[in-house]
Amino acid sequence: MEEVIIFILFFLLVYGMYYLFVISRNKKLKQYYQSTEVRYLEMRYHIDLKDVPIQKLARTLAFANAVIISLTAWIASLLPNLILQLVVGFILLILFILIGYHFVGKYYQKKLGTKK
Repeated sequence: MEEVIIFILFFLLVYGMYYLFVISRNKKLKQYYQSTEVRYLEMRYHIDLKDVPIQKLARTLAFANAVIISLTAWIASLLPNLILQLVVGFILLILFILIGYHFVGKYYQKKLGTKK
């Protein structure tokens, strides 16, 4: 039960920081369409995210990133050795990014009505 509470607290911390430093700042939000995340989704899933309101897109990606980071940190923290935590954490991070962005890309493909 303690691990679940730590996961939730870490998730809220990561999402809150992302919200404070990206979503709530108009200057950063205006540049969000040029971010690596958005360009990856547009190229990989052939969708035009300019049709999606920037606030909604930023919140969706913030949620996905918070889940990815929290899940990676939580699983890596269960391992006993620091070197093992770093190696497994890096591998899991790449894997979770691919899986998480796949779900986000498919969601927006379905929502915008575009197929690959």
